[in-house]
Amino acid sequence: MRAVDAIEISSAPERCNIEVPALNDGDLVDLSTGRKQFDFVREAAGVLDRDCVVRFRIGGRWSRSDEALSVAKAVAEGLSRELKQRGAPTKMYVEVDKAQTTYVPEGFKSRTLLPHHDAAHVSYLTPSKADLPSFQDAHRSFSGRGYTSGKAHKMYQGIFISDAGEVDSITAYYPLVPLIAKAYAKSHGLSRPPSLKDCAKFLGKNIELAITARENRSANYLTLPAALGSHLEVFNSLAPHAGEADFSAENYERFPRLRTMVEHCACGKCVGAQGRLFCQSIQDTVGIGWYPFNSAHGVAVRSDTFDLIMANNLSLIHAGLGGGAGRILVPICLVIEDTDDPQYESWLANAWRQQPMRDEVQSFWPTIEKNDVLV
Repeated sequence: MRAVDAIEISSAPERCNIEVPALNDGDLVDLSTGRKQFDFVREAAGVLDRDCVVRFRIGGRWSRSDEALSVAKAVAEGLSRELKQRGAPTKMYVEVDKAQTTYVPEGFKSRTLLPHHDAAHVSYLTPSKADLPSFQDAHRSFSGRGYTSGKAHKMYQGIFISDAGEVDSITAYYPLVPLIAKAYAKSHGLSRPPSLKDCAKFLGKNIELAITARENRSANYLTLPAALGSHLEVFNSLAPHAGEADFSAENYERFPRLRTMVEHCACGKCVGAQGRLFCQSIQDTVGIGWYPFNSAHGVAVRSDTFDLIMANNLSLIHAGLGGGAGRILVPICLVIEDTDDPQYESWLANAWRQQPMRDEVQSFWPTIEKNDVLV
């Protein structure tokens, strides 16, 4: 059974696909060291500034994974350098992690990786101090234990597709600021979008409340429902991962209502306990279930073996649709060690003001006055 079959989701704009030209060894050195600028990297940086996600099409020109990975690393170095010229923090650097296999729950041919930030113990959207001066930098780290990746803040999430697998290789992206605006409007009974600064204050308060409650909940990650203002402990404590998977016996023991809750979902289409709980949680916060959520807010980036996908890890959340057990990814991210940095604050403020894929997807955007926009 493929859980992705019934999901309706728009494709990312064609401009998000960047063809990587034939590159020789000298070109790779030039890319890595900055001795030469490349038009395709400059174009990709422009797409990231506008749409927040880009797919580098590497696959067809290389036959070996190690060779293609070397190209992907060099492209990431070149992209990092170009983004710094556009205002990203000069302390940003490329981080390459070990290869990751794809877990598919028993009885399924593919899995649905539910929306999240990569490294959400320390990498998630927060207000910029330009919009909320009172926000504490310490609140950009949710947990110092129990996480599955390093301590660096992942500004841009990247994946090199070492093997696309035998089913689908789809990464779905969802602009987060419109969801914050929608959750704010729902919780405040508004019929119009709130201002950007109202959204920033709302998110800052939600993060503060989640961190204050974290010890009692034993949560290591900021969940999407918590960021969107949910007050239900089960939504703010559990971070569903694979939509088709079940929860552990420990989870059911800790939350006696959980077993009843996961018998049904908001949209009526989710096939696993974790997916059904996530579906209910976004219904609770933004008023829409998981399957219609994809149609309303998501865009899909399809990838082939040896492609490199790079996306803003804060202004977007992402999911994996239809990934099979043979899909292998190598994380290649653009990270920063310390967010207590004026350049980071400026970059973050502008990330709030981006409108990813705005031509193709009708989103619930907050009203942004001209004097809000940073240049």
